[in-house]
This record gives sequence, C-alpha cells and structure tokens, in this order.
Amino acid sequence: MNVFKAFLITILFCVLHEFTWPWYYVSVDVIDSINTLDIYNLVSDCVFASILIILFISLKRKDVFEFNATAPKFYILGIILGIGFVFFQTILDFVYYFEVAPDLYNYKFAPENLKSIDTFRSIIIAPFVEELFFRNFLQRELIQKYKPYLAIFFTSLLFAYIHLQVEGAIFDDAYINWHHAYITFFGGYILGVLSFKSKSIIPAILLHMFWNLTVTIV
Repeated sequence: MNVFKAFLITILFCVLHEFTWPWYYVSVDVIDSINTLDIYNLVSDCVFASILIILFISLKRKDVFEFNATAPKFYILGIILGIGFVFFQTILDFVYYFEVAPDLYNYKFAPENLKSIDTFRSIIIAPFVEELFFRNFLQRELIQKYKPYLAIFFTSLLFAYIHLQVEGAIFDDAYINWHHAYITFFGGYILGVLSFKSKSIIPAILLHMFWNLTVTIV
C-alpha cells in the first residue's frame, strides 16, 4: 500500500466515523444534558467499531485482530510512556505556542472525572479501534512498501490527520484542531515505534489507554 491509498482509506475511516455520530439522526432537543450526549457518543462509537470489525472480516483481514504476546517489558513501557507523554506535552506546547503558559505545571488530580460516561469511550473504545486501524492495519501495510521509520512517520501523519477533525469541520461546523493534531503526531510516532519494536499491538493499546486516562484525571 502506498501513502496516497493509505490517505484515502483514512478519509473513508473519518467519514464513516462522522456519519455514525448521533446528531445526524437525533433531534438536538432530545440531547438535553451532557450525560445524554455522552451516551449517544458511546453508542455511536460502539456502532462504528462494530462496522469496522465487520468490514475487516468481510475483506478477510482477520490479521488486523492479531494480539501477539510480547516481552513483559513492553507492556510496562507502554503504561509508563502513556502516563509520561501527558507531561511531555507541556514541552511540546512550549514549542507550539513558543511561550510558557502560566499554568504549565499546574496539574490537578481529578479522579472524579472517571465517573463520566464518556470516559469509557475515550479510554477503552477509542484506543482499541484506533490502534487496530492505524498500527495493526495501516502501519503494517505501509511497512510492506517503505522502510519502517518512514512507514511509522506516514502512519503518524495519518493518525494526526484524524485529530484535525476536518470532516467534523465540513459536516458539523466544528473547527480544525491544529494543536490536537500536532500533539497526536508525536504520540502516534511513539505508538508506532512501540508497536514495531514489540511486534505486538498490545503495548500500543496500553500506551494509548493510559495516555487518555492520564489526560482525563490531570
């Protein structure tokens, strides 16, 4: 698979995800609270994940669902990197904004955020789906054509692209999130390297889960 084909597939991934979100089918009046919105988002992401799984199975790409075991050090490394990357983001923010924010080290531990229904979606479903698609599918395909470091770089760019929310800006009047894409490019590269070195998707999923978990509570 070349980069252009990978990019087109990523756009299809984004469009499919966009059209499984609830506000295309549910009146805004029905969404009367944050909890209701979170429930709709959770259901839509479950639907999206199911559609993606069915598509891969129908295309006879069961290899995408391989969860190879690896050395324990990679599982531990995934957890440590997932937690640590959140704090490394302050350095990335300095480079991005070229200024030191007044609350640079003002982390607030807020475990109560885990009570949100949306937490399950962001910590469990999103990492699982995105890692299967980007690391276990796209990156593997790109490595067949390019050198590993280039394949990881291209996959990271595509991973950053979905966090730009271009399709959301087109269909939902959302805004393009350049900062989010910038951060996720670096996170995506770390995920790609970890997946490649460990020869397993599990450490990358753990990294992604603990990254989102740490973002939620600090």
